[in-house]
Parts: sequence; structure tokens; C-alpha cells
Amino acid sequence: MSHPGRHPVRRSTPARRVAFALTAGLLLLILAPTLLGRPVQAAPLGQGGESSSCSDLDLATGLPLSTRVISPTAIRECESAVISTTVRVSCDSVPLHIILVLDRSGSMVGQPIRDVRDAARALVDVLDMDNNPNTQVGIISHGGRPSTDVRLTNNAGQVRGKIASLDVRASDYEDNLPAAITEAKNQLVRARKDVPVTPVDVMVVLSDGGQTFPPPQAVQAAGAAKGQDILVVAVCMENGTPGGCAAMARVASSRRYYFESRGTSGLTRIFREIAEDVTQIYLRSMKIVDTLPLGLDYVADSASPEADFDAADRTLTWDLRFISKAGAELAYTVEPSAVTTYTVAAESKVEYRDTRGAIGRMSLPTAVLTVTSLCVPPPVVTSEIPPTPSDTPTNTPTQTPTRTPTRTPTPTPTATPTFTPTPTPAPIYLPILNLRRCLERDIPLDIVLVIDASSSMRTLTAGGRPRIEAAQAGARTFVSLMRDVDHAAILAFNDATFLMAGLGGDRAALGAAIDAIETAPFTRIDLALDAAAAELSSERARPEANRVVVLMTDGQPTHTTPEEVRQAGQRLRARARAFVIGVGGDIDVPLMIDVAGATDRYYAVDDAEALGRIYAQIADRTVCEAP
Repeated sequence: MSHPGRHPVRRSTPARRVAFALTAGLLLLILAPTLLGRPVQAAPLGQGGESSSCSDLDLATGLPLSTRVISPTAIRECESAVISTTVRVSCDSVPLHIILVLDRSGSMVGQPIRDVRDAARALVDVLDMDNNPNTQVGIISHGGRPSTDVRLTNNAGQVRGKIASLDVRASDYEDNLPAAITEAKNQLVRARKDVPVTPVDVMVVLSDGGQTFPPPQAVQAAGAAKGQDILVVAVCMENGTPGGCAAMARVASSRRYYFESRGTSGLTRIFREIAEDVTQIYLRSMKIVDTLPLGLDYVADSASPEADFDAADRTLTWDLRFISKAGAELAYTVEPSAVTTYTVAAESKVEYRDTRGAIGRMSLPTAVLTVTSLCVPPPVVTSEIPPTPSDTPTNTPTQTPTRTPTRTPTPTPTATPTFTPTPTPAPIYLPILNLRRCLERDIPLDIVLVIDASSSMRTLTAGGRPRIEAAQAGARTFVSLMRDVDHAAILAFNDATFLMAGLGGDRAALGAAIDAIETAPFTRIDLALDAAAAELSSERARPEANRVVVLMTDGQPTHTTPEEVRQAGQRLRARARAFVIGVGGDIDVPLMIDVAGATDRYYAVDDAEALGRIYAQIADRTVCEAP
């Protein structure tokens, strides 16, 4: 019987009870991790279809931020060209979480641990957490077992205090690096739920290579961190342990984020550069596909960084992770098979995932390569050789007595008294005396001045000015000593290379190019050497000129390996004479001597204020020495 104002009561049936139980069970399974206090794994970034707000255009000029250059732009059918591409975007910043995983094992006792403290302080200084509230730093030290010294915090004073107390523990004869990496990963993942936007997570792992646990365990632990979208930066100090640093190279997310130091004295520079780089990370990942036109062939294994080449589709593919504001630098070599004009690469595609996980797409600028002609056959050169010895015996008896007295007196009495007094008043101009003595060598020079523009060049000299200013002054001295027949190019480098001025004789333009050099993190010496070689093969290079490269650097190469720098030096010396100037104490001297090709072509200076004198000495040698 029904009553007014009341709802009829429905009796529960067995079917309804089963349905209710199933629904409740399903809800319990969904909510169980949260109810039990277990962390919920974040959904994969960039899967929601959100479009990236990053821009591939310069907001001030409206021009593309990315560039593509072919060097040289015109070649013969038998020659090759290098295609260099820089891929850049502009994005908003997101929170940054960094955990330092620092070695405090027994092998770090004494000066090494003091250098580690200095390096960690330098990193914190660059991060400037007081003015960047979204930046947090934590510290985990590793010896026999990992220790969480500081959990992620924006309190710079607390972080500095823990750094100051970091020391080697007497009982730390072992080094459990795998456990330290795992703990850092867990802390970074857990901290994501505390911020509204997923941060860029960075783990900086420092080890001296003397791991007491099997190296593959550290590599495996780092792999798990990378799988959680964590950038792993690895720094290894070579201590002679077999395979130690080789394993650390595999710990890093990529070669770009692996650093190797001989001893601990260079750690401060490395940590400062790491901080400057990670604060400018714009993208979590990027996929670039270049399609080559028919008739333009890829030279095997020439891509830097390494790329997957599909011969059937004629495509080069790069899958890159964690791209900074400086962008991604790509290069590869091509060879033509016909006399024609090629457009490279009209069908390029770029897809990226920004730091917020949103997806973006863009295209890249094209560039044109002109193949002017077939190569001149060798017989043309051979046919000119026979007449030369034929004329020589005929002219020798007739001309010898006439030429001998004419040439001998001219340089001896005239040149010596005329030029001796000119350089006497100022010792800095002594090289000019030598230049004048060598003026009878009328062969022009094509010279590339390669100048280190890494952030360490901001270090002050004994005179109180930044090293880069002293280097610029020295380069201007070199240009001022060039003869009228000489041309020069100005090339700066840090994480990328910048052709500030191509080969030419306009002294004012060269000076302006030198003054325009700006510093940025990292020291890609290998890229700089290859770029110098490319400029000496460009259309601006003169076939009749002798070729010279002068490299100036104040640090060890980063984002590359010594072997790659050595190979780049060999490629360069196949085209030019090389001179190297090393400034300060953080130089891999044997490597730089290898780049120069001879001990006497490497110059070491303790202070950058001496660069003007060294550049002047090299200017003298470039003219007076035979190639």
C-alpha cells in the first residue's frame, strides 16, 4: 500500500546485490593506491592532445629561430658538402627540481671533497634560488650507503649549509652509487605531486669512477630514472679505475650531458655550466626527420649527433632529449651525383614535447647546394709538367750569371738598414719586423680565428677584466698584423658554433665581428674545428691561399669526447695548419697538442692578459713558415 509523501521502498534482489558488490569492488581497486598512501604514477606527459605554446619564430623580428647552412654552397660533382642545422624554439619556463648525487666515498678524502663542495656551491650560486622560487635543490651523498643530506627545497641557505658540512666518512670504503641514483629518482618522482605544473627533473651524478658495486647496476638504476622522464647528468673524475668512467658515460641521458674531468680542479667550471644549461631547458624531447633529395647522397656515419638513416626513404632521423634554449645542433655530410641544384631539406619535419608535456610541430628552413661542374680530369695537370724541366736546362747556363749578382745585393744592404730602426721603440711590435722580413713570401693566407666563448671566459684576468675581453683584444691585435693580401674569418663557439664573419679582408668588419662575441655554457671544441675546416672549404676560401686556423680555449671540451676532438683536429689539419692557445690551468694539454699537430704549435698562458703577445707571435709564424 502506498502512502502520500513517501517514496515506495524497493526490495533488494540477489541480482541487485551482485551488481552493487561488483561496482564497489571496482571503485575500491581504483582508489586503493590513494587510500593506502601509495604514490600514484603520473600519466604520461603530452598524451592529452594539448598543443604547445612554444614558438619557432623570433618575436622581435618574426624570423625563424632555426637555421640551416650548407658549406660550401657550391661544389663540383666529385666533392662533398656539410649541412649544419640549428633547431630552436622559444618557450615559457616551468619549475626546476635538481638533486645533486655527490661522491663522499673514501677515495674522495682531502682536496677532492673540498673541490666537490666548491663546485656544488657554484651550481647553487648560478641557480639563484632567492630570485627563482620555483627552483628547488636537494643533496644525496653516496658512500657505503646513500644519505639524504637535504630534501628538495628552495632554501638556498639550508642547501649551502649542508654543502659546507659535506665530508668523507671514515667508514665509507664502499661506494653504493646504484642505491643513491635510485633514491634520487624516488624523491624527484614523489615531489611532482607538490607542484601544480610537472617540473623539469634533473639528477646530477658525480663519481670518481671508483665504484665498488658492478657498474652495470648504476647504469640500470639510471635507466629507470630516465624512464621516469628525469634528465641524468653524469660527471666522472678519472681516478684510474678500469671502466669506471666508461660506465658513467652510460649513466648520462646523452653524450651532451656527460662530463669527464682529469682530477677535481675543473669541477667548479663543469657544475656552473650544468646549472646554466638546465635552467634554460625548453623541450623534453624532439624528433627531427630530414629527407634528402634524389641525387644527393648521405655520407655514411657522418651525422653528428648520430642519426638513423633509412636508405629507402632517404631520411635521417634524430630522437633527442632535453633541448636547451641554445637548441639542437645537427650536422652531416652529403655527396652529389649530378651537376644540378639541390634544395635541402624541403621535406624536413620536427615534432617536439615541451616542458609542460604539450606537443608542437614545426618545419625547418631550406638551403640550396649548387653543383657547378664535373671535376677536372687529372691528365690536365700531368700535361703541364714536362715543359718545366725542358726550359730549365736551357735557361740555366744563360740566366744564372745574370741573376746572381742582381738579386744578391738588393736585399742585403737595402732591407737590413731600412727596417731595423722601425720596430725598435716598442717591443710589442717586434713581430712586425719578422713580418717584413717575410714579405718576399707573397702567398696570401686564409686564416680562421676560433675563439672560445664558453661561460668560463667570464673569469676575470689579473688585470680585472673578463677573459673574453682579453681574447677579443688579442684577436684584434692579430687582425691588425695581417698583410693586405691576407683574409680572416672569426668563429666563436660554446655549445654551438657561430661564424661571426666569413673569410674576408675588411679589417673593420672583422673587428666588429670580434666585438660581437657573447658567452654561453659549454665548450664544443670538436664542432669548432669542423666549422673552421668548413669555412676554409667555402666559396670564400681562395685556392691560391695557404690556410691557417688559430684556436683559443680556456677549458676542456664538454658535450663531446677527447677522441672526437682529436679526430676533428685530424680532419682540420688535412686542410690547414693549426695553432692552439690554452689559457689557464684547466686544459687537456696532450689533447690540445694533438689538435695542433706539434708541440711547438701549442701555446700555454696562465693569464689571458698575455693573449695579445701570443697572437702576435702566431701572426709572425703564419707568414714566415712554409705550410
